Order: sequence, then structure tokens, then C-alpha cells
Amino acid sequence: MDKSHDDVLKTTGNNSVQPALNAAPNPTPTSASNISSNSAHPQSASHQSQNPASANPNVAFKSDYIGQWAAKQEDPFAEQNRKAAEKKAAQEAARKKAMPYVKIGSIVAGCVAVIAIIVTVVLVIINQPKPEVPTIAGGTIEDITDYKDKLDEIYEQDKDMSAVEDAIEDAMNTDNGREYANQLKLSQMMFYIGQNIYDEAINIGETVEVDQLELAQQANYYALMAIACASIGDNASAEKYNSAAYEVNLKIYEAEHNS
Repeated sequence: MDKSHDDVLKTTGNNSVQPALNAAPNPTPTSASNISSNSAHPQSASHQSQNPASANPNVAFKSDYIGQWAAKQEDPFAEQNRKAAEKKAAQEAARKKAMPYVKIGSIVAGCVAVIAIIVTVVLVIINQPKPEVPTIAGGTIEDITDYKDKLDEIYEQDKDMSAVEDAIEDAMNTDNGREYANQLKLSQMMFYIGQNIYDEAINIGETVEVDQLELAQQANYYALMAIACASIGDNASAEKYNSAAYEVNLKIYEAEHNS
């Protein structure tokens, strides 16, 4: 019984070893794949142990999240820039709101300035001293001749007879012009005869109050009237005035020699 038992063991052992030996020299691709797979699993486990995030699905790090994370990183000056932009927008809104009032204010200020300038100019004109009107200085023969020379100067400036007439009218409205009106008319007669305007000289001469003149001035008056009348061909009137002039000059001579 012991022998058969040993035989059985041998037979069983041989039967079990032989297949193993037959299988050993023929590894299949599957066994190589398994080996590679088996060798990869420990490495993966090691990697997982080094990256806790991959081990925890709740904190898994994915490359898709990189852009989102970067977008969430706020510019350190963003708040400052935002406030500056809001302040600028508020200032611009206030400027636009105030612009109509600014324009109205500018218009009003411009009008006030123009009015002020006009008022200033008017005041300057009003307060400006009036230019001295050339008039006769007195009632002597020299004063009569001097005023006649002034009329010549006025005419020579522009050769404008109306300027002379205006000057004469202004002179007659002065105190001296009213006091020495007859003498001023003698100056006019001398001026018009000098310009060969004889008719005007005669017209003025007929308004002179001869008895208000001194004897020497009366003699000059009659001489001027004689010249003017002779110049227009009125010889009768010229002779009459010449005779009047002679009589006055005789009086002057007698007065000078009898004194």
C-alpha cells in the first residue's frame, strides 16, 4: 500500500510538472502585455501618491481650467482704473450738463463787455474837451486880418469851401463871434474877395452894421465893397463906395492932425 501511494505521488507529480515545463518556454503576447500592464500599475500608483489632486476628483486640476483661472485673476490696478473711469465719466456728464449755462454765461459776459466798451467810448467822447473853434480874437484891424488868415488856412487844407462856411458858423456862435460879429464879417468879405467870390462878399457886406465899426474899419468896409462891385461890373456902386471911403479917411486925417 505504501508503494502504490508513492507511485501515485510520482505519477501525480510528473503529471503536474510536465505541463508547467511545457508552458514555460512559450510565453504569449498576452503574458507580455500583462507583464507590461502589471509593471505600469505600480508606477501609476506612485504617481497618484505624488499628485494628491489626481487622487481627489473634487480638486482635479485640468488644463482647461488654466484660462478660466487666469481670467479670474484681477488686475491689481483694476479698482483704481475703474474709479478713475467713473470719476472721468461723472466729470464729463457734469461738463455736458453745465455747457448750456456756460455758453449763456459767455454770451452774457460778451454782451456786458460790449456794453461796457460802448459806455466807455461814449463817456470819453462826452468828456473829451471840445476843440477850440477858430474865431476872431477881438475888434481891431489886426484881429480882422488874423481871422481872415485862419479862413485861408482852413480852405487850403482840403480846398473845401463848405469847411470854411462851417468854421465861420461855429465862430459866430462863440462869445467873441457874437461880440465882434461885424468885424468877423469884414474878415469874411476879405476872404471871399481873395477867392474871387465877389457876389458872396457883397451879400455879406450888405448885412454889416457900419455905424458899429471904428472909423478905420469903416474905411476898410467901403473899400472892400467898392472892389467887389467893380469886379462884377457895377461901377456906379463902386463909385459910391469909393466916395464913402474917401470921406471916412478924411475924418481920420482931421482927427489925427487936430489932436
